[in-house]
Amino acid sequence: MKVYAINGGPRKGKNTDQMLDSFIKGIAETREDAEIEKAYVYDLKASGCKSCYGCRIKTLDPGQCIVKDGSYELLRKVKNCDGIVIASPIYWWDVTAELRGFLERLFYSMTAMPEDKKRHIEAAFIYTMNQPQEVMEKKFTPHFDALDLFMEDAFGTKPERVYSFETLHFDDPNRFVGFSKDLFDYRAKHKEDQFPVDLQNAYDAGRRMAEKL
Repeated sequence: MKVYAINGGPRKGKNTDQMLDSFIKGIAETREDAEIEKAYVYDLKASGCKSCYGCRIKTLDPGQCIVKDGSYELLRKVKNCDGIVIASPIYWWDVTAELRGFLERLFYSMTAMPEDKKRHIEAAFIYTMNQPQEVMEKKFTPHFDALDLFMEDAFGTKPERVYSFETLHFDDPNRFVGFSKDLFDYRAKHKEDQFPVDLQNAYDAGRRMAEKL
């Protein structure tokens, strides 16, 4: 059983990465046969889709992106996996630009695969953000709904969503402009109380994916 865990954020070991690791732990502790490969999109040194239609050329390998940059091998491997979990912080109401570029190529190449080669791939998406849930529901949901539709088209399944709201980004508010101590203190207390719950939710989602595979 092969699962790919894709981190679309730039900060290793921080909120998004911790949520992804908790999801991975849920899979690993549920299925002993799970082979999980983790990748950081920011490490790939790759571009978005170039609209070359190489993944749709009949004489090549339909469904395989032909642009041989840092994403090439990961795109080649993902199309044969059993499960995929993607995690991203939210920047300006949407996933990171680097992840968006990777997803352009992933979705387009996956939908170019011939019907007899398409696989049902279980999927999940982890979103972390410094906004409260009510702001997400009012402003961000259309972006997440669109990603769900693209993932359904590519993988044949609607992804489960896992969230972490009002995240804490740094340890010292005095170093940065635009962050009050009151807000920092609130976020620090919120992380102490809520982030362990968020990590547990990610772990439980990983277990659910493992049970479906």
